Amino acid sequence: MLRQLIIEERRFPLAVPFRISRGVKLNADVVTVAMYQGDKCGRGEAVPYARYGESVASVIEQMEQLRPQLASGMGRDELLAQLPAGAARNALDAAMWDLESQLSGVPVWQRLARTPGTAVVTALTVGIDTPEQMGVAAARIAGVGLIKVKVDADDPAARIDAVRRAAPHARLIVDPNESWTIDLLRDMQGPLARARVDLLEQPLPADADDALSPACQTGPVWCAGVINADRATGSACEGAMTPTLVLRDGKLFMLTGSPGDGTIISTTMESIVNVIDFGMNLQQSINAPRMHQQWFPQTVFVEPGLMTPQTRQTLEAMGHTFTLRDAIGADEAIMINPRNGLLEGANDRRRPAGLAAGY
Repeated sequence: MLRQLIIEERRFPLAVPFRISRGVKLNADVVTVAMYQGDKCGRGEAVPYARYGESVASVIEQMEQLRPQLASGMGRDELLAQLPAGAARNALDAAMWDLESQLSGVPVWQRLARTPGTAVVTALTVGIDTPEQMGVAAARIAGVGLIKVKVDADDPAARIDAVRRAAPHARLIVDPNESWTIDLLRDMQGPLARARVDLLEQPLPADADDALSPACQTGPVWCAGVINADRATGSACEGAMTPTLVLRDGKLFMLTGSPGDGTIISTTMESIVNVIDFGMNLQQSINAPRMHQQWFPQTVFVEPGLMTPQTRQTLEAMGHTFTLRDAIGADEAIMINPRNGLLEGANDRRRPAGLAAGY
């Protein structure tokens, strides 16, 4: 059955102008997709990102070029090959997930092996204004757990301080949107520390990120540069890709790897430790509950079933904090059985669309 597509531009005027170092935004311009098949409809949307040369017109053009294939039943894997990462692919991918869920009667969360209704911590943002007005804006959202503060190179310390005084208990992210120099970054280490800032996001221009490492080594605040791939220059994004070969007595014993950005290293390591140190078979190792910790946020992510309530209470009494996450990583692995030389494959229960197969 052929699909029908409705692709539209929608504009939502903002209640107040939203200012960052790169400019002012008066409207939220969104591209929406409605993908019909029979009496079912999948919906998706995305915001074109001018930082990467996108506009509403360019995103709609990308979608329209694929209209015949989409109408004929193009799948998500083919979409991944046809479009680069960006707003067009994001909106279409979301619509496909929604449509597949409605056609199959299986919720998206279940297709992804997730748990329903899991709360996700996100930040509310205070845009650039006078320190006084930024303090007023922060006071309105002071009860949230995480606030992002937009600044530029014009007296950022005063603006950050105003937000901190208005929201004394919230965790803070400061985002200069590439407007600082390395000298200003060094000068701001003291004010950032006094404001108890958890994360400084993209302080320097993308082509100046190499200076971040020594600057952050000497300061108390964790810095994050422009870590996404720069599409204009074709530079690679920073990541934690860790495809791993394990040798035993000089011979190949195990191959393992996982997607998951920052959680890749934890997932891969735990799949190995479970086999070697805890004597699990390969499928048990891949299915076992996981944990993950990174620099930010300052918590240990754990899957359900990893530890007993008593163990958690003991660790919390020692100062550790934990955040429940329904799924960490999606490992795939092959092991060569040392007793008989047979290959054993395991697909992660967290991504059931995969398959371990041989011939």
